[in-house]
Formats: sequence, structure tokens, C-alpha cells
Amino acid sequence: MIEEKQGIAFVSLPGLKQAGAVHGFIGRQGGVSEGEFRSLNLGIRTQDRPEAVAENDRRFRRAFGIPSLVRVRQVHGREVLVVDRKVKDEKAWWQVERDAVITDQPGVALAVLTADCVPIVLFDPERRAWGIAHAGWRGTCLRTAAAAVEAMTERFGSEPRDILAGIGPGVGPCCYPVDGPVIRAVEESFGEEADELMRPAPGGRRFLDLVEANCRVLRKAGIAPEHLEKADLCTSCRADLFFSHRRDQGRTGRQISFVMILPA
Repeated sequence: MIEEKQGIAFVSLPGLKQAGAVHGFIGRQGGVSEGEFRSLNLGIRTQDRPEAVAENDRRFRRAFGIPSLVRVRQVHGREVLVVDRKVKDEKAWWQVERDAVITDQPGVALAVLTADCVPIVLFDPERRAWGIAHAGWRGTCLRTAAAAVEAMTERFGSEPRDILAGIGPGVGPCCYPVDGPVIRAVEESFGEEADELMRPAPGGRRFLDLVEANCRVLRKAGIAPEHLEKADLCTSCRADLFFSHRRDQGRTGRQISFVMILPA
């Protein structure tokens, strides 16, 4: 569902919204960045003007009423960060290398930045805990989303069957041809299912379906099929809504995805 708030376009998922998860897969509209970073670039490590990224950040926070925000240094791994206290210094987290974050701290928004990888939101309405993960082909093959589910189970006592999961916009199988090393990694990770996740592409390559692959990762982690939602929007196809590393040949911005619950 594409919505708009204070000029910022974003995607929300009905099941998560109804359960009380404040979340959004934010698009590229509503900011002040220019050129290839137009306009709501939240990538603090891009070559955009720092003052433009800072203003975009202010607009994003104001639109969604975010008290504090945890972002990490994403490295395409499967390690999970647990935020178990109030956030006093957001910048302290920026150099922590993780690709999934979980918490049960009200008012603490967890976020990832993407430009083709899929953002994955998790919310346990029973334990009032939530998480977010970032998965490109490496994170998908490493089953980073499953690691986040396991961490919520171990740290907060979540039951996987209670967790709601939402997969946001990412590059679709229409626009994601992969070559030998990626094909082999998918085959090693998914075994006989690999052929169902990849279809032939020109030049001996194959089109990879990141969203479906992560749906399978989540279901195997114990997420109930009826608790799994997806945006079904391709970042490469929708230049009007999203940045895309592949489409724009690496010179582009980053969109942010977040999840939290507000303090009582």
C-alpha cells in the first residue's frame, strides 16, 4: 500500500499496521537532494551533500514522529545486534557491523538502508518486540532474516508463529540477472529449491527472486504463511519511487525502512 505523509511517499503493510507496528518502507520523494540523489536520500555514506542528507533525515523523522533511530554499518552478513536499552548516542551505532537489529525498547526505531536489497521487518505483538534485517543475495543465502527470528526467540522469548514479517521493495526477478558465483551460492544455500528461485537469463546468467527466497527463509524459520506480507514492488522498475544501485550503475541514493512502537 503506497501512502504519503508530509510529502514523503512510503509503503506500509496492512497486517503489520493493524497489529500496531509503526513502520514504513520509505521512497525517494520528499527530500532536498539533487541530481542522481534526488530527493530523499538518507544514505549517510553516499557522495551526496552532507547537509542535504541531514535535512532529509530531519524531514523523515518529523513525518513519522521518530524519537530515536538505530542504524548500523551493513556488511552483508548475518550477525544480529540487540538493542536492550534506551538510545542516548545514535552515532555510536553507525560503525557497528550488523545486518539485523532487534529490540523491545518503546520509541526506538530500527532502520536499514537499501537500494535494491530487500528490507525485512519483524514484529511480535505478544512480546512487544521487533526487528529489521537487510538482505541482498549474500544475506539471503546466509539466511539473515532467520537469524533475526532466532535472536528474537532467544532474547525476548518470542514464538516464531507469533511474529509478523513484512518484506519491503527490492530488486525484482524481472531486473536481477546474476552470474556464476551468485548462482552457486544460491544452489548451495537452497539446494533443490534453487531452480524455483532462478529462471534463465541471457548470457548464461539467471534471474534471481530475492523476495521469494526470503519468504522461504522466513517460513523455514517458523513464520506462519498468514503472517508473511510482501510489498511486491521492484526498486529497479520504479525509478519514480525508489533508488536502485543496479539500475543507476552504483551512483544513487539510499532509501530507509524502519519499524518501532511508540512509547505509551
